[in-house]
Amino acid sequence: MSAYTLTFEREKYWESRIALALNGGWLSVQDGVIRVRVPIAYPKKAFAPLIHVPGLGTLGVQEGLFNILQQVGWYHTGEMIWTAKLISD
Repeated sequence: MSAYTLTFEREKYWESRIALALNGGWLSVQDGVIRVRVPIAYPKKAFAPLIHVPGLGTLGVQEGLFNILQQVGWYHTGEMIWTAKLISD
């Protein structure tokens, strides 16, 4: 988390957005096929820190709030799988 920069400049935050999207996922390459598998579920308690503000503390998101939306049926759990052929030069 300390390697990420909180900024609105796309080239600087792109890596952290991908990391959040693939959080908890698996990537494999086998027989020339790339597979990415990502579970869709939020834990009951998980704090995702975003930025530390001196004198104030750490600002972040409590992902447990999304777990409540899962429980009431607004978010649905499952798994997403993406595949692509590996192209080599």
